[in-house]
Amino acid sequence: METIIQLHVENAAAREMGTSDVNAVRWTVHMMESTPFTSADVEKECQEFGMYETPSRSSISVILNRLARDGKIKVAETGAGRRATRYEKIPGVSVEEE
Repeated sequence: METIIQLHVENAAAREMGTSDVNAVRWTVHMMESTPFTSADVEKECQEFGMYETPSRSSISVILNRLARDGKIKVAETGAGRRATRYEKIPGVSVEEE
């Protein structure tokens, strides 16, 4: 269950990132072939796809968490300490649709 603090942090991060960040992450996840993946993998793919401005890793993490919460992707392994959360695409579900 989400706490008020988590929602506040997520909303603050959402205000800082633009629609272009959300679209960039959605498109990158859609195009990625490797699964499971981390926010660092998404950041690297954004750079390799030659995006003009790669979203920050914190923005990518917020967007991935939101996609997981919305049922667009799933958490394959929850991160802890220095281990990153790993996500998987869900077959038949498009991450590009709102």
